[in-house]
Amino acid sequence: MDPEEHHCVTGEQAITLIVRHLSSQFPRTCSTCGRQFESLRDFFLTTSAIGDAISFDLELGDLRPQDPLGAMAMSNCSCGTTLALTSEGMPLPHLWSVHQWANAEAKSRGIKIAVFLQDARRLTRQRVLGAGADGLPVSR
Repeated sequence: MDPEEHHCVTGEQAITLIVRHLSSQFPRTCSTCGRQFESLRDFFLTTSAIGDAISFDLELGDLRPQDPLGAMAMSNCSCGTTLALTSEGMPLPHLWSVHQWANAEAKSRGIKIAVFLQDARRLTRQRVLGAGADGLPVSR
């Protein structure tokens, strides 16, 4: 994808980009207890989400940062250690596409970006875990 291209993605495509990037951060190990998280799915099944997901760039209204501040979502390991999933290393065109999608969705719903990011976090977890709250595959 050309970095200068203004590329719209669907929600499905944006979540796919997010999941692909987050999945690349595994396997990983808790630095305190040594627990090994083999995959993003394993991580979601065995940690507890804490706090709110945040995108520092989106909070500043920067949809196409050249030097991104990034995004992160934190979870606690069963030992209590806080672990972060981040956007660090995501290719800029992918990050920009996700930003554009998130910004457009928040605007269309009339909500703050911080509120939308919680929905995006929920959708990401549902995608990885394979089903929505109703037990059916997520098809957004």
